[in-house]
Amino acid sequence: MKHIILLCGAVLMLSSCSSILPKGEPAPRLYTLNAVSSQQSGDIQPLPVSLKIIKPQVAPGLDTERIALRQNDNQIDYYADVKWAADASTMIQSVLVENFEATHRLKAVSNDLVTLKNDYTLLVDIRDFQVDYKSARQPQAHIRMTVTLVNASGNDVIRTLSYEQVEKIADENMTSITRSFDKAQQAIMQKLVPDVLAGLHSQSAVKSETKK
Repeated sequence: MKHIILLCGAVLMLSSCSSILPKGEPAPRLYTLNAVSSQQSGDIQPLPVSLKIIKPQVAPGLDTERIALRQNDNQIDYYADVKWAADASTMIQSVLVENFEATHRLKAVSNDLVTLKNDYTLLVDIRDFQVDYKSARQPQAHIRMTVTLVNASGNDVIRTLSYEQVEKIADENMTSITRSFDKAQQAIMQKLVPDVLAGLHSQSAVKSETKK
């Protein structure tokens, strides 16, 4: 009987201890961006050159895994309990590499973690990557970026291009919000990739004329 009482007491102690143990926080929902399903390359012929895409520079407050929103020009907030799968610079860099690879027009495409020698470098500056509430009647996914194509051997700027895209958000839920971000970045990629390829093609043509 004594053993039974001791056992019951131990069980009661364990149950009371378990009630005061801290509970784990629920994992945030993660969202990501997707490359364009069918990337356009125009009439650009394959080029025997390699392109390295440097990890983008991002405006303060936006290079984070948090999904940002802006209600005025001087304040950045973040949605609760949700995150991007990676910070903005990592996601955009990954999407750029995948989109250029999908064209099959370059000898190689890499990010700056790869130590392969490259012929050209693409610098990226992300100025906006947030949901804007500040002036629109309904919120918008807003992405704005500038890219600079540089000759890796001489650091000569070949071409600087700017892009901006806003997509209205139909419903204020995270599925709709992140889909609007995806539509915005894909619309930019459908212009950016052919533009950069055209710049590379023009540079290759100049080099060919110089050698003659």
